Amino acid sequence: MWKGYREAQCGFIEVSESRNRKEQSSESRRTGLFLIIYAPRKAILEIWCMQKGPKVATFQASKNGYLIYNSHDTSQHKSKSGKSTSTCIFFDAEDNSLKNFFIPFHCILSETNSKSAEDFHFLKRLKLMLKTVDLKDPTALTSVIELCEKFRTSEIKLK
Repeated sequence: MWKGYREAQCGFIEVSESRNRKEQSSESRRTGLFLIIYAPRKAILEIWCMQKGPKVATFQASKNGYLIYNSHDTSQHKSKSGKSTSTCIFFDAEDNSLKNFFIPFHCILSETNSKSAEDFHFLKRLKLMLKTVDLKDPTALTSVIELCEKFRTSEIKLK
């Protein structure tokens, strides 16, 4: 029970770690479980990490929406990992649209234990910085370079 979430609707999303190019088998892939909460009285959607507990994100939503959660795949096919997949979709009644949830796997990891989680954080800061900073300014250019030097994984360095 969550205090202050009256008439809330809940769903779960299981996210698998993306495979490296070298990795061939899907058995060693890690998975993470996320809880989606739609609180119509507050008009918000929240995503919570089930393993570690912190809130991942909060989004504004309409008060007249519905969280559609199906714990069984009705299409009679399996996902690439061999498991049947569950779906969680938000129906926004204001514009009659369906909104899917795409949660990156690194959100399940704590930043102290994951190089990639920290690199994704630095990449996000870099993208924001590049939108607002004038690269002709030498101090701004050095701050961009310093941020790029903090990347530790080769995948993020390529991005």
